Amino acid sequence: MEMKCLDLAEVFDIYDRYAIHDFPASELKTKDHIKDLMTRGLYRCFGFYQQSQLVAYAWFFVCEPSLYLLDFFAVLATFRSQGLGAQILQLLREEIGAHGVYGEVEDPDYAIDSDDCSIRQRRIGFYLRNGMHLTGVRSSVLTDRYLIFCSEPQPDDVVRRHLRQLYQAMFDQAFYQKHIIIK
Repeated sequence: MEMKCLDLAEVFDIYDRYAIHDFPASELKTKDHIKDLMTRGLYRCFGFYQQSQLVAYAWFFVCEPSLYLLDFFAVLATFRSQGLGAQILQLLREEIGAHGVYGEVEDPDYAIDSDDCSIRQRRIGFYLRNGMHLTGVRSSVLTDRYLIFCSEPQPDDVVRRHLRQLYQAMFDQAFYQKHIIIK
């Protein structure tokens, strides 16, 4: 599998073809926001290819050299359930290191129905099986509620501090104060 750092045009192509279908509209950033973050060097986007065909993508918000938030991660529908997600997480660990990587998983307590709850539980299980650690920290961004996981066990107060740093750098101060809760 080949891992490639994506440029803005490639990110927008994946956004239009896949991300808008892979993630709820409430979770998606606007293209302008993505462009701004990439221009400022705060967003790293990777594509994963087999025989020159895109099979997955992972986009990270980066704050400081070693503090990452996995913003979007998806294996394309036709390639799911083949073990590619686990392979990709391993490639990412090798590329960016194992320390300081955080992620959000939709909180099953706020699922809209039993199918949605099952999907959220499977996502949590996937990350746990692949070496991530669920913390006791939760966040709320607009209407979305998340459980927070990290690459290495951390005390919850450290996770909260890092998450505040990440969110404050990702969003302007007014948005952060009005729409983000970390508990």
